[in-house]
Amino acid sequence: MTAAPPAAVAAPAADFYAAPNPLPPGKPGDIIRAQPMHLALSIGDFPAHATRIMFRSVSVKGTPIPVTGTVLDPVAPWHGHGPRPLIAYAPGSHGLGPQCLPSKLLAKFVHFQPPKDVMTETEVAYIDGLLAQGFAVAVTDTALPTAQMDVARAAQQLPKTGIPRHGPVGLWGYSAGGSSTGAAAELVSKYAPDLDVRGAFVGAPGVDTYRSLKYVDRGLASSQANGEYVAGLIAAYPEAGPSINEAMNAAGKHLLTAITRMCIPEALLTFGLQPSSKFTVSGRPIPDVLQANPVTRAIMDSQSLKHGVPTVPAMLVTGGNDDAVPPAPVRELAALWCSKGASVTLVDLPLPKIAWGTGIGHYANWPPAAILGLTWMKDRILGLPSPNGCGSH
Repeated sequence: MTAAPPAAVAAPAADFYAAPNPLPPGKPGDIIRAQPMHLALSIGDFPAHATRIMFRSVSVKGTPIPVTGTVLDPVAPWHGHGPRPLIAYAPGSHGLGPQCLPSKLLAKFVHFQPPKDVMTETEVAYIDGLLAQGFAVAVTDTALPTAQMDVARAAQQLPKTGIPRHGPVGLWGYSAGGSSTGAAAELVSKYAPDLDVRGAFVGAPGVDTYRSLKYVDRGLASSQANGEYVAGLIAAYPEAGPSINEAMNAAGKHLLTAITRMCIPEALLTFGLQPSSKFTVSGRPIPDVLQANPVTRAIMDSQSLKHGVPTVPAMLVTGGNDDAVPPAPVRELAALWCSKGASVTLVDLPLPKIAWGTGIGHYANWPPAAILGLTWMKDRILGLPSPNGCGSH
């Protein structure tokens, strides 16, 4: 792939997120437009030179789509052997509203529109930690495995950066980003064999879609998580829309419409602590309604992490205190990947349960997971043997 010509990467700020129609020709990872941006909480060019990009990728159905993201070219030098590595970073869920996109929040850190529309870029500490170690970082706004791989392709062809054209790549994500990263690790050898991927940090992934939705269903985030999932499912699979709409009552239809305009905090303030059964005609929880429908059941099954095997070393992270993503399927996935010959390191964090059902345990695991993941990823980039934990499964 060659770098996109200047005419293809210039765009006025007001029009940046508008999807081009028609989509310009090209291949996945080709840049459609790019624009320098200023990072919030930065001092001059520290920690990185930032560029907002729009690039080509493919949808869950394999059709070409435009995706936005951010390329961060760090000021800190890379002290390891070889060229500067690139982390393809899939963010956790921010919410479905357009104001929640990481590329927007990285530029201002806090979004607030009274009375309840508020969001901060909670992942900036983890991104800055990678930048401080000399990793370049490319953050996709869409936590799809294809977009995660394609943002790496785009970053490597972005002109006037210190990111090498064919340098080493790491895949990284926690929570929803962990789900994307796990899927990317399963797909990369077929979808992006041109990328020199050295490892995948797969933090707290939702391994089994149905079990993940059931797990969170009676906690604080029940209707936020289930509502976001169903609204996203309808957008990606319109054929599922009619049967889902029939299954939702008036409150459920309002949920699916309203949540597309919200970031997570507003969604929690509006719908928090409400069981998903409140929003269905049958009074059954949303995950059970989806599981009973053969169309949506097949979609959920296709999104579960069990259909492939990573061809790169993978670190899986979970913990018994995780009250947002069930730990049992993560442990099962480690055993499954091991049985298929993958190199897997499973980290099962021993932190205690705190305020179960609020999501505190899930977020409490994030900092230690990131610290362990950073050391592990540096070793993979440097070509050191991966500590394969498969003998213990």
